[in-house]
Amino acid sequence: MYGVTVCRACGRYRMMDLSVASSDCPFCGSRVVVSASPILFSDRDQSAVRAALATMTGFVPGEKNDRGPDPDPLSTLEYRYEHCGSIEERMSLLAEGLTDIKGSFTLEDVRGIDPKNAENLVRAMVDNCLVSEVSPGRYRGI
Repeated sequence: MYGVTVCRACGRYRMMDLSVASSDCPFCGSRVVVSASPILFSDRDQSAVRAALATMTGFVPGEKNDRGPDPDPLSTLEYRYEHCGSIEERMSLLAEGLTDIKGSFTLEDVRGIDPKNAENLVRAMVDNCLVSEVSPGRYRGI
């Protein structure tokens, strides 16, 4: 079962899986208890919930829907990274995402996303030619 709710922290409409205990907002990263969230619409069919969400947010398929810049691109990148499948996809996402957001990034930037594996990730991204070291300690996706 899926539902549409409004994040209490950032106020944005979002879809969530109602079968889990808690859920993180993809926009601001705040954790909510699903059972305590106001559900505006729910259905077993995920596409029906997406259609309801689109209606609530004013999304019209085929039209340009410029919502402006992401209010927190790093938290969005972190969310996408955490929900990514393989390590290769994670490294590509990280290299591209940090380069898009920061231009060039450091080991500390990678630590902000994955503190436990940051050194190994940077080394593997360099070894797999996903990033290049543009100056000492600064990396950029290729």
